[in-house]
Amino acid sequence: METIRVGIIGAGGITQYGHLPAYKNTPGVEVAAIADINEKKLAYVADKFGVPQKFTDYQEMLEQSDIDAVSICTPNYHHREMSINSLNAGKHVLCEKPVAVTGEEAGSLLDIEPQVNTKINTYEAEIARFVDCIREGKKPLTTPQEIINVAKIIEAVYRSAEQNGQQVKISDL
Repeated sequence: METIRVGIIGAGGITQYGHLPAYKNTPGVEVAAIADINEKKLAYVADKFGVPQKFTDYQEMLEQSDIDAVSICTPNYHHREMSINSLNAGKHVLCEKPVAVTGEEAGSLLDIEPQVNTKINTYEAEIARFVDCIREGKKPLTTPQEIINVAKIIEAVYRSAEQNGQQVKISDL
């Protein structure tokens, strides 16, 4: 089984109590790097969760060829720019919601996605997108490995929600 190597941008609460524990508990996913501008918090979180690579500049992390996907766990106003930079670096993106501050900004991300052959996913909306694709008989992914990879990321999202006392139900989507 192929291992998905993830880099996380942001070392705050959602990273520490959501994304990192979920990824750590998901087979086939390895957290390879973390980036945050706060060096002290970055060192603490990387040490606590055993993340091997640390970056104070997330764009340096995006240059790493061994990172397949990125979780964006920063304040909302950074989401769009970081998502664009991550997609252009060839990384798949799991972005905390909202992916952008306005609908127009969010729409512009969908234009970039096919051009760079990567996928952008938001915390809740992406689960609904894949459920809709399944319901409608569409095939948004092209290989079995892509399906497995997305399933791992969705599983991590569900674990994160579950660990934080949130409920995510397919029937709500």
